[in-house]
Amino acid sequence: MADEVFSFSGLSKRLEWYKAYDDLANTFWVDGKEYLDHPEWDERQRQKWRFFYRPQPTAVGRPQKKMIKERQDLIARETAVITELDQQVALNGALTVLGVALSVWLWAYFLVLPLGFLSVKLARFVPARLASNKAIERARSEISLLEGEVRELIAQIPATPSLKLIDAWRWDEIRNLEYKCLSEILNVDVTAANIGKFIKHKAITAPVHGILIDSWGLLQPSRVLGPHGPEKTGLERVCGDIGDRIATFAIGSDERPLYRLMYLQYIYLLDKNINVSAFFYDFVTRKHYGKRSETFQYNHVSNFSIREMELEEAVWAGGLNVAAAFTGTLGGKEINALSVTVAGGASFRCVLVDDAVVQGMNEWLKQQEKWLELQREAAGSESRQQIEQQIVMRRKALKQRDLTVARAALQQVREQVERSAP
Repeated sequence: MADEVFSFSGLSKRLEWYKAYDDLANTFWVDGKEYLDHPEWDERQRQKWRFFYRPQPTAVGRPQKKMIKERQDLIARETAVITELDQQVALNGALTVLGVALSVWLWAYFLVLPLGFLSVKLARFVPARLASNKAIERARSEISLLEGEVRELIAQIPATPSLKLIDAWRWDEIRNLEYKCLSEILNVDVTAANIGKFIKHKAITAPVHGILIDSWGLLQPSRVLGPHGPEKTGLERVCGDIGDRIATFAIGSDERPLYRLMYLQYIYLLDKNINVSAFFYDFVTRKHYGKRSETFQYNHVSNFSIREMELEEAVWAGGLNVAAAFTGTLGGKEINALSVTVAGGASFRCVLVDDAVVQGMNEWLKQQEKWLELQREAAGSESRQQIEQQIVMRRKALKQRDLTVARAALQQVREQVERSAP
């Protein structure tokens, strides 16, 4: 079906070709060409993409619906023409009857005049009426073809993967990434069976054994201070790969936000040192970017804190010209960040999804322009009602997230640093 098009409209038969997918973070409807461009994806990657980008039936086939509307307007115009012609024929018929009556009363030879008048009028009206009827029949036939195309596209809408399945995959991947990170740190093969030998501190977020600070990749800086000065974090590379979809999010368990681009920070409190591994992770493609993994002695940790900061356009996604409309809801807000700084100036920072961020997300979800545009295009009251229901669903607020995990991590690090002090 990759290169197939509908015989009438000439448009693609693939649903993914159409801008009918709802990305909650995007002002506009998006298409599924990213999905088509990656035939190498496995089933898990495909299912996760479908979870974040969902085609809306009322938005499917908008080009065909526009053609249908044009033909409906043509039918209305031609029907008006036929009505006017019929009125003129009726009027001229009445005039002819009157003329015939007068002719009979005055002189029978005058009959040729009204009858000739009627013949001339009918010679003009009949072809015009036939042309209008033919145009209406052709338009109705084309509408039927176009409606068939829309039905064929709607039939391609896949079932949305369950949130339970998505959550299971998310934790499975987070857990496997932990094994990989720790294996690289310790230079041994860490698995589910032996990880308990290396991580002795209390787990905060099951099933992760270390301390996991997970956040939204969109919020993170594009540059941080490293041991040799400012370093790129990998955010620009992500933008190069997926563009404004770094902002994609969905509503997860308990109405908590779930992000396509995660930022994962694993903290391991080992016997003699602390290790921090951090990177961006595209949950759909399973690609990671900008991985940093460093080990510090406890007495080298100069600062470990949660503090408020203001997002700066120059150093985060807002400065990369992506998701501008959405990120505008976060500008000027003070947002909490967990920061690790060591002697020499190097630092790790994870901007957290706190109340201010969730409030900004909820403000964004109230934006309804693309739905209202769809509602204006809707042909019938039933379609408009369906769209209104979708608008109401979008108003459902995301729940606030607290900083419990980050604060617990901070407490554990402080305790370990104090225990390790000479």
